[in-house]
Formats: sequence, C-alpha cells, structure tokens
Amino acid sequence: MVDEFAVIKAQKILQNWKASSRQIYSILSLGVNEKELEERSRLILQIDQALKIMFNNPENINGFMKMPNKHHLFDGSEPLDFIEREGIVGLKMTLKLVLGIASN
Repeated sequence: MVDEFAVIKAQKILQNWKASSRQIYSILSLGVNEKELEERSRLILQIDQALKIMFNNPENINGFMKMPNKHHLFDGSEPLDFIEREGIVGLKMTLKLVLGIASN
C-alpha cells in the first residue's frame, strides 16, 4: 500500500518548487508501481529537507530547483528539468549533490 501522505507531501513540495503539472506527473511517474512512487516521493522529501538546511528563507528553498545551475551535474539547466529528464537516477544524483552542499 502506497504511503499517500508522502505522495501528497511530495506533490506539494513540487508545487512549491514551481513545477508544472506535467513536471509533477513526470517526476513522480504517477503511472508506475507503488514501490517506485514511494521512493520518488521519499527522495523529493529528502531533497527538500537538505534545501532547508542549506537555506534559511523560503524563497531560496523553493527557488533553487527552478534556478539555472552551473554545476556540471546540471550543466546550466534547472534542477527540476534535470530530475524530470533523468527520472529516479536524477533524483538520487540531485539528493547526493544537495546533501554534499548542505553538509559543508
């Protein structure tokens, strides 16, 4: 059984990040199996928590994922576009990067 709270929370976070409806559907892959949906939701929650460690204001917390980023992982694209394009692997890579930045 899917953790509906985590999925709803992940959708809200994506909305806060200014993801389009298409991006939300794509990033969460709402048509996939429950296990993957839960993993994607969990990764989004973890990215959001790391952003809250990095930044102390909602504008930066929510704006980071829509801001073009020069880090080689994103190559000038927005992190939201990257995770939409790369799927679950992109979510994992983004989490790893954000956790690394937040721990410094």
